[in-house]
Amino acid sequence: MFIFLYCNGQITGTLYNELNLPVENASVFLLKDKDTLHTTISDRNGFFEFNNFSDKEDFVLIASHIGYETLRTRPAKEKIYFLVSKQYLLNKVDISSEIKEKKSFVNRILGTIINITTHFSYGVECATFIPPTLKNTGKKIKSLKYQLVDGYGMKNNKYQPFRACIYTIDTITGKPKEKIYRSEKVRMTKNQKWFYVHIDSLDITMPKEGLFVAFEALTREEAHNKQVGSRDGGLVDAILPSLRGKVYNPNNPNKSYVKHFVYPGEISHWELYRTSHFYMEFEFED
Repeated sequence: MFIFLYCNGQITGTLYNELNLPVENASVFLLKDKDTLHTTISDRNGFFEFNNFSDKEDFVLIASHIGYETLRTRPAKEKIYFLVSKQYLLNKVDISSEIKEKKSFVNRILGTIINITTHFSYGVECATFIPPTLKNTGKKIKSLKYQLVDGYGMKNNKYQPFRACIYTIDTITGKPKEKIYRSEKVRMTKNQKWFYVHIDSLDITMPKEGLFVAFEALTREEAHNKQVGSRDGGLVDAILPSLRGKVYNPNNPNKSYVKHFVYPGEISHWELYRTSHFYMEFEFED
């Protein structure tokens, strides 16, 4: 929910979710006549502000966060709004076994995998940890793999560009540490389950600590701020592909992290994504 105040040429607000908890690192945009005037990021208390504006001007305010539906509204004095958590798609995947046996109710439940489609805001990075194994340690990485999909009722946004990256791991925090590879803008050109970014010429091998495969969304300047209406009546960033993931499991070693875009002078940080494990992988040479 939002609490908006107008005072001394300011537009301020505080963002909350359905549990009345503040929403941190949400992107907030102030528009007039469909042009973006200013953008900001909510702080740890969910607070944001825009300065030097008249309360007589006709503004539109948009709030966007990776975990919530995008909200489009007009700022109003002491009016409360709710940020609604995203609803995810459930896809059933049948798992076959070499030994045929009658499926019990539990087996049928275990044979259903929940897939989550996540649409990103401008400048967001996400990374999934690929742990070392006896089979991949020391092996040369041939490709980075991504499952890109359409999202929010949009068509063909899975073909939009992004950047593929690789991060080392901070062995103390378990978070991404140093970016050792960043591609030019790449995009999928045909419908396929996995999109491959080939890097076999770079001679990057899997260390014993493991690596992160990462997805970097374009910035607002690169994307030219193209937005379209979503199913909830708000706006989403149309020129960014969506990424598929598997529902979060604390015991899954493929932990995923998200880093939101920040302005110059601000400190960005990686946060554990407790919604899903993004479908991003490495392909190794034989």
